[in-house]
Amino acid sequence: MAKGVYRMSDGQVMVDYGRRRSPISRAQYKANGYQPTYDKLGVSGEPRPARRGRPTAQDNSSAGPTENAAPAQEH
Repeated sequence: MAKGVYRMSDGQVMVDYGRRRSPISRAQYKANGYQPTYDKLGVSGEPRPARRGRPTAQDNSSAGPTENAAPAQEH
């Protein structure tokens, strides 16, 4: 089922249909019964809460050498 992604400043809602996203009016969003409810959607341009997931390369950049790291060559 399609779900709302965020509200836009003009009142429309960006809806995720799986393979594509498309804006629809607030009235149509409510009439279709999409989740989350309109009032719980974030607004486009507002900062999102941090997502917890796999660490990125940037997160690991300060870590020390790993087991697979190649030894440094001396000249």
